[in-house]
Amino acid sequence: MENSSDGQMSKFNAGLLQMKRIHDLQERINICNLNPLAYNEIYGVHNFEVILHSINSLYQEGRPKFKTDEIKEANQKIAIIRAFLKKQPVIVRKQQKVYPFRETQVVDYAAWEIIKDELFNYEKMIRKYLDKHKLNSPNEEGLEGL
Repeated sequence: MENSSDGQMSKFNAGLLQMKRIHDLQERINICNLNPLAYNEIYGVHNFEVILHSINSLYQEGRPKFKTDEIKEANQKIAIIRAFLKKQPVIVRKQQKVYPFRETQVVDYAAWEIIKDELFNYEKMIRKYLDKHKLNSPNEEGLEGL
């Protein structure tokens, strides 16, 4: 804790800061879901990649409270998504081999359909765990948020 300008100790609630981080991540996911294949100038990657990283960050926020089986399930989902994206990228870059040597980006829509569903399921799973451990605003009657 820091001293405030009047000499009193300032207090903060770590739970409020965590709730703000979770809210900001969920907001980022929702905004990027508007056009997930678009290139995001702010982050330098496509929106679906921002979504994946944001879900991973949500997971890291809740992980200390998650049960062992929940952590295992989340880690398996992350591994599946990463392996799939490594094997079959959604955005394929093609180089033109003759002058003017341009690079084009093509969407692999078959890969996109698969990864879109995986991201949706991963996000749904993490949000469910956040709700279960009261790290989220309540979605169900009787649940309490932070």
